[in-house]
Amino acid sequence: MSKSLENERATFQASDIESNLGWMPDRINASPCLQRYLDALPSGEYFGKGYQVVATDGSLRLNRSSTKEPGMGARVMWHDAAIPYRSDRVGGQHSSTRAELAAVVKALRGTPRADDLAILIDSAAAIQRLR
Repeated sequence: MSKSLENERATFQASDIESNLGWMPDRINASPCLQRYLDALPSGEYFGKGYQVVATDGSLRLNRSSTKEPGMGARVMWHDAAIPYRSDRVGGQHSSTRAELAAVVKALRGTPRADDLAILIDSAAAIQRLR
């Protein structure tokens, strides 16, 4: 391993990330390698450019191996730490896409008025339904 790569790895430690487990890439004492990675992500073009950035996620738990009922949930986390994250159960017909879309709706309803809003969605099916 090259000396510069060893130095880059040594500069990024677990203590660099705040303990609340929130996703805050601008608050990480990032090595140049990590910063290049974050900038290269599709979401990287929105940070620090006047966008209100919000990440959404939905989940479906089927519980195939237990007697519990299936469940769905949606979570929304804003890059702006002043807006608290939201995490709720989702009702209705069980579908992972339904849970993902519920998270998008929560993001739209919970975001204070912003001129430019960037919603980060990790579900291709949800994105397709929005088109």
